Amino acid sequence: ALTHEAAEDAGSLVSKEEALALAATAGPRLDGDDELLHFMRTVGIETTDEITLRLLLKRIRPPVESLRAEREEVRGILDPMEASGRRDRLVEVMLESAKEDGAS
Repeated sequence: ALTHEAAEDAGSLVSKEEALALAATAGPRLDGDDELLHFMRTVGIETTDEITLRLLLKRIRPPVESLRAEREEVRGILDPMEASGRRDRLVEVMLESAKEDGAS
C-alpha cells in the first residue's frame, strides 16, 4: 500500500512528492471528499493508501452527487420550516414537493 508513511520510509526508492504525484494520476481529491472519507472510515474502509483511496473516490462520487443534491434540496425545504416552528406541515410540504418532481 502506498501511504504517506510508506513514501517517507521508502525515501531512497521514491520521494514523498513523487508518491503523491503518482497518486494524483488516479484522480483528484475534492473539497466534498471529507464527508465521503468520514463515511468510509465509519464502515471500516481503509483510507491510508492514497492511490486506492483516490480510485475509490473516483467511483463513489457520481452516484453520491445525486444523493447530495437531493439532500440539499430537502434541507432547503426543512431548514426554514424548522426555524419558523412549522414542523406540523412537514409531511404535507414534502408530499407537495414530490408531486412537483413527478412522483406518484
